[in-house]
Amino acid sequence: MDVGDESSWEFVFVQDYYRESLGYQQVEPIYLPGSFSWERLRVRVSCPTARTTWRVAGELVQVLGAHLGFDFEGEAKLLPLNASKLISFSEFAGYQLKFYPKYWIDSFQVQVDRYLP
Repeated sequence: MDVGDESSWEFVFVQDYYRESLGYQQVEPIYLPGSFSWERLRVRVSCPTARTTWRVAGELVQVLGAHLGFDFEGEAKLLPLNASKLISFSEFAGYQLKFYPKYWIDSFQVQVDRYLP
């Protein structure tokens, strides 16, 4: 199967997030629901109110060890805003995802799809 073929992808989840504008303050990370065990994901962060100059949505971090009672941050990926990004993780046996949105984004949607090999 080809990663460009829509039939090669399966929807995992989508969720909307809203928060007060934080200005230049530190932004708390968002744990995306669920535990994952897939090597390849497609992640899209959408913000309908984004300015045309905004290019980056934030950073997606793979969290390992949560099922053992500790959080170890693994690989981190910068996510574009209003565009999908293909992500491959070298360690993909039971992990969670943590998203650090940029401080200027106050409402956004995160969608995750998994690749069907």
